Amino acid sequence: MPFRGYETNAFSSSHIRQIRVIRGQFSPLFLLFFCVLSCLFVAMKFFNNRWFLLVLRLALGGVFLYAGATKVTNPQAFADSIATFKMLPPQLLNIVALGLPPFEILLGLMLISGWKARAASLALAGLSIVFGLALGQALMRGLVVDCGCFGSGEPSTLKTWASFGRAFLLLAGSLWVFRSASNGLEQDTT
Repeated sequence: MPFRGYETNAFSSSHIRQIRVIRGQFSPLFLLFFCVLSCLFVAMKFFNNRWFLLVLRLALGGVFLYAGATKVTNPQAFADSIATFKMLPPQLLNIVALGLPPFEILLGLMLISGWKARAASLALAGLSIVFGLALGQALMRGLVVDCGCFGSGEPSTLKTWASFGRAFLLLAGSLWVFRSASNGLEQDTT
């Protein structure tokens, strides 16, 4: 039994029609929002899948293992590539050219084997930042450089931009492996 003075329907039929119109106007926006959230959810499930993390860790390790191996065979060409950046004094060129490739090989092997993967991925993230900064400053200064990432080659601006993008992708992958190893998503065999 309704109270006196109150109607059983607080809204008139015109209010209900207005609400339906508003809902009809926003339904494509709601649908888009729902689709984006669904895609993000599926992507996060995929990127946190242990098999994806294993493939990512092995791919990163393989890239740095290969990069280090190609530079170890010809340290003079790598020193020449470093010199084109015009960042280091000549006294440090040979030290970096001789020290960086074995370090990359070691970190690549650590990622591939899974031994101290968290520490290795953090070190690779640091290397990727240094590589990105070096390539970025070369691009800003208008230098045409050969990054020397996978051996020496002909310097070009296009290759420098591609190497800059690759450094960003390697940084993102390294940070994702570090994040997954620190969250326990992938077993770190220490």
